[in-house]
Amino acid sequence: ALRFGADITVDPSERSPFDVWRDVRVERNLWGPLAIFECVGATGLIQSLVESSDMGTRIYCAGGWYTGDTLDITAATRAGVTIQFGGGPMPEDWYGTLDAIASGRLDPLPCVGKVITLDEVPAALDLARTSDGPPRIVVHPNGDI
Repeated sequence: ALRFGADITVDPSERSPFDVWRDVRVERNLWGPLAIFECVGATGLIQSLVESSDMGTRIYCAGGWYTGDTLDITAATRAGVTIQFGGGPMPEDWYGTLDAIASGRLDPLPCVGKVITLDEVPAALDLARTSDGPPRIVVHPNGDI
């Protein structure tokens, strides 16, 4: 995340991202509703976000779920959260990203989980159908970068 320009990174196994955000908000006088971009798609994550977030938070869900999930609507209503599913980046965002990669302004390698050869594609597709595989797989015919 730091290589992509993040100012602060959080290991959620060590500290709650919400506690870190609340501290930063006070330190930097950042007020207003919190916007959360959920890109994982893990079962139970949205409910956890609803229960942990502040009143008025907006949750944008872009993660891909491999199993069904449930959400306590009463808890979400009481928390005053707005949840949006889908409606991801517009085509011009993808074009801008591709232009930045092609021109060398953006190095995509930090977000690549694995580089594979053509022969490894079937196994990679099997992994992609579960949550066990790397987040991003790049197919490079001879396996190098």
